[in-house]
Amino acid sequence: METNLSVSGLAVRLSGKTILSDVTFAARPGKVCTIVGPNGSGKSTLLKAITGEAGYDGDVSLNARPLDRYAPRELAEVRAVLPQHTQLSFPLTVKEVVRLGLQNAPLQMADVRDRIGAALERVDMAGFEGRAYQSLSGGEQQRVQLARVLCQVWEPRNGDLPRWLILDEPISSLDIRHQVLIMDVARDFADRGGGVLCVLHDLNLTAMYSDQVLVMKKGRLLADGKVEDVYNDDLISEAFDFPLRIGALPGPAMPFLLPQAARKTL
Repeated sequence: METNLSVSGLAVRLSGKTILSDVTFAARPGKVCTIVGPNGSGKSTLLKAITGEAGYDGDVSLNARPLDRYAPRELAEVRAVLPQHTQLSFPLTVKEVVRLGLQNAPLQMADVRDRIGAALERVDMAGFEGRAYQSLSGGEQQRVQLARVLCQVWEPRNGDLPRWLILDEPISSLDIRHQVLIMDVARDFADRGGGVLCVLHDLNLTAMYSDQVLVMKKGRLLADGKVEDVYNDDLISEAFDFPLRIGALPGPAMPFLLPQAARKTL
């Protein structure tokens, strides 16, 4: 059975305006597939269509099954979504927020506590269970939301079928240490057989972690391939409408810092 996340001929129109046009690709289990592109290129809209939050024309399927043939509960068991922004109106604790990801899990109370604790530890939020969610910084809230999402698809595979993590800018509010930590979590999920589809703005972290890169521009898919195929001066410059050079320093004496340097000591 085909176990891809497949998109074919996808188009989205909002208020009479075409946001996405003829997007076709397949993300594969065991891989990290990353979407990059300039602001307004349609990255988040693409994720919203794939997750069923935005209406679309075309075809989207998960594990060879059309998206519209999943019941909501079934869909929640096969994929978990971290949106770009999450607002909570109720005064929940960190533990209560993370537990939302376990609503469909048949666990005993002790197992629920263990799962919540383990998820928070993965995102470097251990010991925050009793804290008020609203009292946290933006980056801390983002990591709590990722812990919730991880709880929903704790095991990357359900028998022969992969589960999927769909992440919209998961590191946007994080310092460099936690950016690497969260991308390590995504990489581990894929390495254990799950599928990861994410939107990133950091092209260096994209190169570090991605098996497949989708480059978006003006609602269309400009390129789809491995990092070494996509990362070239002409293509990246075209995507961002800005003259860029891959692997070139901007000045002879300008210091720089890449996250790859930190990974040697982890």
